[in-house]
Amino acid sequence: MNDRGLEIGFSDIARDSSMKIFHCREAEFVEQAAAGRARISGDLFNHAVNSLRMKPGEKFVVSVKPGPRLFICSPEETGRNGATVSAERIFPRDDSALCDIECYLGAIKGQRGDDAVEKLTELGVSGIYFFEAERSVAGFDGKKAARLEKIAMSASGQSRRYSSPDVGIVSYGEIFERAFSRGAYCLLMAEPGIAGNDLASASAGSGMRRIGSDIQNLSGRPVFIISGPEGGLSSKEMLIASRASAEAEAGKSPARIVAATLGNTVFRAELAPVVMVSVIKFLCGDFGA
Repeated sequence: MNDRGLEIGFSDIARDSSMKIFHCREAEFVEQAAAGRARISGDLFNHAVNSLRMKPGEKFVVSVKPGPRLFICSPEETGRNGATVSAERIFPRDDSALCDIECYLGAIKGQRGDDAVEKLTELGVSGIYFFEAERSVAGFDGKKAARLEKIAMSASGQSRRYSSPDVGIVSYGEIFERAFSRGAYCLLMAEPGIAGNDLASASAGSGMRRIGSDIQNLSGRPVFIISGPEGGLSSKEMLIASRASAEAEAGKSPARIVAATLGNTVFRAELAPVVMVSVIKFLCGDFGA
């Protein structure tokens, strides 16, 4: 690999199973004045050096947020609370996904939110954001978001992703503001029988194939998966989505908002977005030809 990265793609890094991938915040990876060196600490140091016992000459990849900024590293000097590593920055081309997907989830309780973040990260979504829906049982705050971000970073390394998704908090209305500003293709997950009243709808079969065709012609615009908590989205929240859809269709934005179901199958709150992301990635070719 070279510092230009012109011949290297993220997929090449992922295929090189001999090289571990770690994710961290910039506080745990501090570039030093001397070119080509960095100081690592915190969870990154504990995992790479203490747990895996990586030695001088052994190489690993570090993906640093925000960014991500990618480095090929090797331990040089190790102390009790940190280590100095060689750090060669690389700039590989982004060939990791054909479709940019963000997930917006109604806050769900307990372990379910952890499971959803872990699985969505493994599928390669670029962002996971939680909102407090009318039927949300659990609250959501910055402390919980920080904990889930750590789960996302760990899952990103395990699944050999070059970057970990952003994890944060939004309001329900903010989802549609983001969609309008970025021209997003929004799939609002609804239970069977709800979709199709005021929103354009698609379900299993030909409807999902039409969605696949739409997504392949997005020209770089993102896909938003919007999924409710236990009990689903309320009628008021569906109405807000319908009004946003009408505004988009009136020419205020290239965004499109579609109510989507997975046929007659109803999944639990933590699994529904995982299944939908899997379907979308299959339809757009991210799982191969």
